[in-house]
Amino acid sequence: MKNTVKQPSEAALCAKAIRAELKNTFPQIKFAVKSSNFAGGNSVDIDWIDGPTIEQVEVITSKYQYGKFDSMTDYYEDSNSRSDIPQAKYIMENRSISDGVRAVCLRDAERLWADGYQGGAHDPANLLYRILRKREIPVGAQIIGLKRLDNNATFVEDWFGLNIAS
Repeated sequence: MKNTVKQPSEAALCAKAIRAELKNTFPQIKFAVKSSNFAGGNSVDIDWIDGPTIEQVEVITSKYQYGKFDSMTDYYEDSNSRSDIPQAKYIMENRSISDGVRAVCLRDAERLWADGYQGGAHDPANLLYRILRKREIPVGAQIIGLKRLDNNATFVEDWFGLNIAS
């Protein structure tokens, strides 16, 4: 019987490349990067707590997805294919907010909600989600709540940032 060495899948190679690049760019953040293979293709799922926003991570990961699904035509468009790096059909980024940050900021979101800063948010938790998804949460920072930013932004989530103890 021959010994055959199983080669890693394209998705596994893609996950490895993403993991290395994220570790280099955000060395203090622990990312869970997992690949999956399925009948219609493959994917890489990236999970982390606090730290950079999804948009900051997408700056790195977007090149690893070789296309996009167009739900209007029910068609996957191979529009970003590259031969110089491993790629996957889907790259999914998912940042969670730590319980400590959520608890401290939810108090302020409830106050803001009651004060009329609803801005289309369904409830205080949704308002907090909208604010935090746009805010980087620095590693080791002591978050003491939300603060009003000095700007004339259109959206309520852009009016508030994190209040960090100095």
